[in-house]
Amino acid sequence: SSRPKPVAGPDDLLLLLVQDWARDKSVFPTEDDRLDISTIMLFQSYTSGRSVEFVY
Repeated sequence: SSRPKPVAGPDDLLLLLVQDWARDKSVFPTEDDRLDISTIMLFQSYTSGRSVEFVY
């Protein structure tokens, strides 16, 4: 019997987005990078895509 793989749910995505936008104190080279991270996370959740498909 195979074990189910752990997957992230909507609550996990919300937690990651809140961390990125509200609680993260790090400084990005440009704040567009912060927007890029959130956009990639949302695209991944909507399309079930892998990270390498969105990052060039």
